[in-house]
Amino acid sequence: MGLYILTSKTKHDCIVCQTIIHDREIRLHCGHYYHVECLLHLVEASTHDQSLFPPSCCQQPIRERVFKRYMPPALASTYREKVAEFSTVRRVYCSNLACSRFLGPRTDAPDAINYYCAVCSARTCSSCRLTVSPAPGGPQHVCKADRSQREVLDLARRRGWTRCPACDQMIELHSGCYHMTSATSAGARGRRVLARSGNKSSSANSVH
Repeated sequence: MGLYILTSKTKHDCIVCQTIIHDREIRLHCGHYYHVECLLHLVEASTHDQSLFPPSCCQQPIRERVFKRYMPPALASTYREKVAEFSTVRRVYCSNLACSRFLGPRTDAPDAINYYCAVCSARTCSSCRLTVSPAPGGPQHVCKADRSQREVLDLARRRGWTRCPACDQMIELHSGCYHMTSATSAGARGRRVLARSGNKSSSANSVH
């Protein structure tokens, strides 16, 4: 929800900082009031943690149109990038670990493409997510697991982990029933995961 009323010179308390609002305020559909600055802090925090995205109040998403006009250019750009990233289930990030910028959705062979990172200029395969050599006339890229990926897969087999069929993340089941929701796939499509391997102990974790 996102209905709001913008007024000035009021005496409502901001739900975030609990101080009286003396200047601009935003009233959400749930009835809570915000300083514009406090709401923008909430928006910014949501771009750093997918569990907080999109920003919400009283378990109701706050629509972008409510705060769009108040976002500085840098925050507006970051927010739009996170909308694209968090709405993508199978994600590809830059294979340059020092960069790790979100590039786009994963595609399976033979429809794989090479993503070009505008930040560090690295090229990443959209299927295996590994670095593609930019050398002209070099050997054709062949998708295969590198050493680190093989180690993770080997560890997964030994620990009884399983993959989320929606987002490909490794999942470890600690407790509860065998139906789990991956944070990545839940945020984008709300799919549930049926995990039939692993031992139960205390909690459920997603292993990236």
